[in-house]
Amino acid sequence: METGSELAPEQSPPEVGTSLFVPSLVEGLHADDDETVESAGFALCLLAQDDPESARDVVTPLTEHLVDHPREGPVLRTLAELAETHGDAVRESLFAAADPEDARVLHGHVREAEGWGLPEDLWAATGTDKEGLVEQLQQLVDPPEVDDDEGETAGDDRTLHVETDTGEEVEEDGSPMAAAERVDTRPASVRRRHERIQRVATSDVFLTIESRSHFDELEVIAPKTERRYANVVRTRGVTDGEERGVAVRLCHTPGERGFSPEVATQLADWHRVDESGVVATADWGEKPRPWVATEYVEETLADRGRLTPREFLVHATTLTAALAQLHQHDVVHGGIDPHNVAYGADSLDDATRPMLDNVGLMSVYRTYFDPTEYLDPRYAAPEYFEREYGKLDHATDIYQLGMVLYNASTGRPPFDGSFAEIRQQVLKQQPPAPSTLNDAVPEAFDEIVAKATGKQKLTRYETATQFHRDVRRLCEQLLET
Repeated sequence: METGSELAPEQSPPEVGTSLFVPSLVEGLHADDDETVESAGFALCLLAQDDPESARDVVTPLTEHLVDHPREGPVLRTLAELAETHGDAVRESLFAAADPEDARVLHGHVREAEGWGLPEDLWAATGTDKEGLVEQLQQLVDPPEVDDDEGETAGDDRTLHVETDTGEEVEEDGSPMAAAERVDTRPASVRRRHERIQRVATSDVFLTIESRSHFDELEVIAPKTERRYANVVRTRGVTDGEERGVAVRLCHTPGERGFSPEVATQLADWHRVDESGVVATADWGEKPRPWVATEYVEETLADRGRLTPREFLVHATTLTAALAQLHQHDVVHGGIDPHNVAYGADSLDDATRPMLDNVGLMSVYRTYFDPTEYLDPRYAAPEYFEREYGKLDHATDIYQLGMVLYNASTGRPPFDGSFAEIRQQVLKQQPPAPSTLNDAVPEAFDEIVAKATGKQKLTRYETATQFHRDVRRLCEQLLET
């Protein structure tokens, strides 16, 4: 018998995988027009929905692209949307594509980004099924050959045939967005934003919080956003007929049984501190998950860079006074860095008034989560890295606030590099004096920062009140001149 004379058994053609279309759709995220960008993001999320294998096909090229372009908006928005349903896949892909330190930073960017605001059931919204979408995308990626006689591409009629309520068949644009848009004539972005708001407002979690809170009414006015420690829902709270802006923060939870009581203790401590330099809390609760209602803040010191001399003086005085008040209430913040110095969003005064945010939460979250997701290690005290420096306490807050003021006065972090490099610097080195990096900073401030940020606790200010007195005295002298 001749070699190769047997015929191989008949096989069915291989199934077309969704990964075939992903590169073209990722490219669509970089298009010049917003409609194409949004359509590409919508289609990528459709391909990933309810299918872990497809999700990996979609997430991997997006995360690989993000490593080289860490602030690219459409990619971040798509990954933020995918993280709602495939969070593990997004995280694993980021850590596979980048070094652990870079991956943590990128994961933070994804968590802070706002998704596209797509409906939970995308297939129902589009009025089609996954097989139908794959056929449409295959035509876009690999269009049929041109018919020379007619001079047009065969099968290039990108329409879907759908039935109306009366049974009449009509043609619709066959793009991935079209079926979802054919009923509602509002712009897609407006409609999706409204859908996201409605999903939050009617969720069991939010309705339970509303019923348990001290507010007579909580009206959701913006979609949920991902922030440090919590998903934040911007609402309008009504109490005794008076309205106020409220941010309802739904705390991140690890799903462990002992977590909620620990967080509840910290929320109670935060709530009893009523000081102008601390983000105000209006209410809090433990069920159905730990939550806290606060004034709404949206900008942090990390967004501002180096402050002007006058801004710096205001920040130094206000924040050291706030820390002194926290400690007088016997409350340790535990996680002070530029991301936890926030600014109000509801008045001109709040725009410049710095406030300590997320009071006390780090002491719990560092046990259940990766601490670097909740505290920038460049501002962490030595006791975070080595037990020989002691436990986390009031002296830790003094160190961290000293490093935050260093950043505010110089516009740069005290240390930088990989996590291992930062750790070594925190334990063994001192950053350059602030006055050597900014001529507007007096040398007397160098001495204050050096005392606040001593490696050993015994070399730091004994109390935050002493820290504040030295800062206030210096600031008064400078403001008088």
